[in-house]
Amino acid sequence: MKKIVKFEKEDCNPCVMVSQFLENKNIAFEAINPFNSPELAMRHRVRSVPTTILIDGNEELARIVGYDPEKLNAMAAQL
Repeated sequence: MKKIVKFEKEDCNPCVMVSQFLENKNIAFEAINPFNSPELAMRHRVRSVPTTILIDGNEELARIVGYDPEKLNAMAAQL
């Protein structure tokens, strides 16, 4: 099953923009603070926030670092 996982911090403006974009499109996502879940961030090779990843099972299908509406739309189309 495909899902979107977003690594973010609460005080990060681009992170908020990505969340708002996904919420406006009614796209469900899992939000993770990499500082609270460092092992998960390391497993997904997250080096900056926001990092949005489309996952199918254990396979990464797409990754976006930062806020890019065009790439987010392309990711949403894969759901």
